[in-house]
Amino acid sequence: MRHIGSTLRARLSSTGAVAHPSISDHRTDGRDLTKTDTMTIVLLGQTGSGKSATGNTILRKTHFESRASSVPVTQMCQMAEATVCGQNIRVIDTPDFFYEGLRDQHKHIRRCLELSQPGPDAYVLVMELGRFTDGEREIVHNIQKVFGEDALREIIILFTGKEKLREKTVSDYITNTNPHLQELARICGSRCLAFNNNDRKDRQFQTLLEMVCQMKRQNGCTDICVPQPRMETMKKDCTIM
Repeated sequence: MRHIGSTLRARLSSTGAVAHPSISDHRTDGRDLTKTDTMTIVLLGQTGSGKSATGNTILRKTHFESRASSVPVTQMCQMAEATVCGQNIRVIDTPDFFYEGLRDQHKHIRRCLELSQPGPDAYVLVMELGRFTDGEREIVHNIQKVFGEDALREIIILFTGKEKLREKTVSDYITNTNPHLQELARICGSRCLAFNNNDRKDRQFQTLLEMVCQMKRQNGCTDICVPQPRMETMKKDCTIM
């Protein structure tokens, strides 16, 4: 997982930008960058997809500005942390890295890396349910160009507007949707879920947490995975909250 940063570091170095230290480096206070109990999630997606609202839902508190607008509301990378259901969570909210009007793309990408060091546990690609644009058809390719080919192994697709599904599942939606979206889901390992960002008491975070842990296990990483006994306790905490 952490090697993705090295790919981008090479790209940034060629443009004069400097990325965060490699995973073999250590903080100046001696702490090992690779050891942390905090799960780091980077939110990616197009303008208007609901990234900021999703970040607020994950953290169960309004940390990021979120409102309807015809222009990007999130102008720079922002980070917020909280303890949710007993798990320390760090969320990085990002601007649309591939928006034509975004200036200094490398500066924003570098900031994303700095905030997420020693590296994210998951890239969550946020998309609005019922909307699939030409830009979203190309977004995974663009993510690979920026974060490296192996980024696909760490992407989770999160649809906003879960309430639109009514009695249907995300799987039902994908099965009956645009073939290009079906292909996007396939190459991302069919790791898809949906959020209703108007319902922060829903156990949506629990579903996301389990999906991240399952993905990391499949990728051979267990550093942040929650043991089953603790997972059961967290489910109870989520129910109470």
